[in-house]
Amino acid sequence: MATISATMVKDLREKTGAGMMDCKAALAETKGDVEAAVDWLRTKGLAKAAKKAGRIAAEGLIGLAADAKQAALVEVNSETDFVARNAAFQKMASGIAEAALQAKGDLDKLSKSKFPGGFTATLPYPDSEQTLGKAALALSQNLKQLGITLSVKQVPTDEWFGTLYSHPKPLGPQIISWGVDYPDPADALHFIYDSTAATANNFNTANYKNAQMDKLLKIQQDSVNPKVRADAVANALKLTARDIPYIPLWYQEVAMALKTKYVYADFGTWYLYTPWATQITAK
Repeated sequence: MATISATMVKDLREKTGAGMMDCKAALAETKGDVEAAVDWLRTKGLAKAAKKAGRIAAEGLIGLAADAKQAALVEVNSETDFVARNAAFQKMASGIAEAALQAKGDLDKLSKSKFPGGFTATLPYPDSEQTLGKAALALSQNLKQLGITLSVKQVPTDEWFGTLYSHPKPLGPQIISWGVDYPDPADALHFIYDSTAATANNFNTANYKNAQMDKLLKIQQDSVNPKVRADAVANALKLTARDIPYIPLWYQEVAMALKTKYVYADFGTWYLYTPWATQITAK
């Protein structure tokens, strides 16, 4: 019988997002074969879904969406009220209601959407940022509820950066952490949304071009009036929410504190992606 170590269980858990006991059972069943364990967990998940298919979903939520002329009501069911109180479930119900409103209640039109049965996508993350990998795995588990299969893939950091900078079309889903290296809250907007940055080797990876956005960015950049700048940034963010599929998952607090006898000179937006510890030197 193969010896199942804690490290093997940990690695399988990080790779699949499955529970610790499930990972241990999978490795035991497959005699320590990690790839076979992944398949075992996937099969077990499908079996669980089949068992649950016959259960009654008597709880849930009513989703409402409306505009000036019409409204849409949808009922989204769940097995327990605990699920219905979940923020992700509530957001899903609201999204379904909004889709129903846009389709004007035409069920046939809704059923003919581009991805009526869900879809599969690959989400790469850099090997230098394991936190992103864990977040991606958690996201993939939540998306399964919507019929979306998200395959999380670790890639070398240089390869990951190279793909982002080359602006391939389509780029596909990406996960990234952004540490703003200036106190100005508008700093990141110019990197990500300015039309001039919609080229290879720049950060506007969505290749987003909008004259109104460029105008707002210039207003906030040229003005020294705090209110004028704040209004311009706020309106720019409204455009972002409307036009660009960027979704903030969480905001992390990152700080570096050094004793006075040490110095670190390369702090910047991407320092977490580098071997930063090796750049700390004595004064």
